[in-house]
Amino acid sequence: MLAASTILQLRILINDNDIAQTYTDTQMSQFLCVGAAQLNSYLMGIGPTFTIDFTAYTVTPDPSDSTLVDQSAEQLLLLLTASVINDSEIKKLYASAGYKIVDDKSTIDTSAMLAGLKTRQTMYKLRFDELLRQYKLGNRTLGLAVGTPFDGATY
Repeated sequence: MLAASTILQLRILINDNDIAQTYTDTQMSQFLCVGAAQLNSYLMGIGPTFTIDFTAYTVTPDPSDSTLVDQSAEQLLLLLTASVINDSEIKKLYASAGYKIVDDKSTIDTSAMLAGLKTRQTMYKLRFDELLRQYKLGNRTLGLAVGTPFDGATY
C-alpha cells in the first residue's frame, strides 16, 4: 500500500476527505498504481521510472519519498491519478445522468452533474499539462513569479 500522505493528498485533491469516504485506501492505492503506470510514458527519459506492483498496490520508488522522487513528479502523479478517478466517475454517470426530460411544465435535468465533472476533468488536464511542461523545462521557471516580474517563459 502506498504512503498515507500520498493517499491523503489525493483524497484532498478529489474532495474525498469527508468522514464518509467514497473510496477505501486500497482503492486509492489501485488508482495511484494506474496513474503511475500512465505517468511512466510521460516521463520516459526525463524523470523517475515507477515500478508498479498491481497485486500489492505499491509503487517503487515511493512517490512521497523526496530523496528518491522530486515533489513535481509526485504532483504530476497526483494530478494524473485524480484525472483517472474523475474519468471513471464520468463513465459511471453516463448511464444515469446527462439527460433532460421536459414534460409540459415539469423538467428533470441531470446534465449539470455531468457538466461539473467534465469541467473538473478539463481543470485536471490543464494543470497536469502545465506542470508537465514546467517539469520538462527542468522546473527552472517555477517560483520566479514570486520574486520577480514574470510572464510565461520570459522574466
